[in-house]
Amino acid sequence: METHDIDRPLKMGEIRSVRSNGGTTLNMLELLFSPTTIAKFEVNRNTNKVDFLIDNVDLKYQDLRCSLSKDVLRDLYIYIRDLYNELNDKESEENK
Repeated sequence: METHDIDRPLKMGEIRSVRSNGGTTLNMLELLFSPTTIAKFEVNRNTNKVDFLIDNVDLKYQDLRCSLSKDVLRDLYIYIRDLYNELNDKESEENK
């Protein structure tokens, strides 16, 4: 897993984690969808949920936001893991 400089802009499709406490506490994940759209997953310690925000700097679109419970996050993790497992490794593709 790569680490990204928080001050460096993300490239399309990159994900960045924002951590505190010397890197031990994960506060937020950011994923750049397009030059104007970023998805953010931020831990809300008051509600014990993760706030999911799709932020679009193009003013004709309204930001989208919802809170994800631990059960929903578990399901999301499982399905993303399953999608990940469907992908071929770069090394095995290069050897074909």
